[in-house]
Amino acid sequence: MTITRTKTIEVKTEEKLNLNNIQVVRSNSRDIDSINLDVYYNLEEIGYGHLNNKTNFAHITINENLLNEKDECDLIDYLVDGIENRTIELQ
Repeated sequence: MTITRTKTIEVKTEEKLNLNNIQVVRSNSRDIDSINLDVYYNLEEIGYGHLNNKTNFAHITINENLLNEKDECDLIDYLVDGIENRTIELQ
């Protein structure tokens, strides 16, 4: 008799965030006034949110445990400001 076991190892790495590697992608319509957004860093999804086209308010959530609290708030502020002011191109 042979028993096969699979072991999964989680490896965490840290790197300095390069804002040029962030992409914000339209995913679908949330409702008549809003679109859903996905946030990618180096082609990996790191967050999501939506943009209300009528009020021009964006909301972004970053996936858990990617950044410390201050860096997460700074990144969310950067993304929201960029989306609302159209300095970040939605793809």
